[in-house]
Amino acid sequence: MSAQSDFADNATIRFKLYWLFSSKKRAFQCLTYMHRMDAYTAERIRTKYLLPHIEWLIQKQGEMEAYATNLNARERKELDNIGKQIEECREYHDRLHVIADKQIAFDLDDGVVVNYAKFGDTLAKIK
Repeated sequence: MSAQSDFADNATIRFKLYWLFSSKKRAFQCLTYMHRMDAYTAERIRTKYLLPHIEWLIQKQGEMEAYATNLNARERKELDNIGKQIEECREYHDRLHVIADKQIAFDLDDGVVVNYAKFGDTLAKIK
């Protein structure tokens, strides 16, 4: 695991102050500070981070496909992996869009568990 992943895991498990918006296989992840979240946080994550990430993956895929005949085995595997990441991110986009449209506002007094549940499977599971 990377240091970034370790931090995210520790922050979400130990302190529950940072919430990890994450696709199922972690092709996309975005860490947010719970006390800074508002009704528009999910929409901001979708438009400012997820959509550009999908565009970047598509661009990378296009560049690799342009040289598909010259790719070695490792690069072909990476190209396949990028295709899977694009698919996963698009599926996550659909789920996040539903949450973003709800403009979920929450009360900090309700506690982490109650508020966390409002975002469903768009957040990484608390261990």
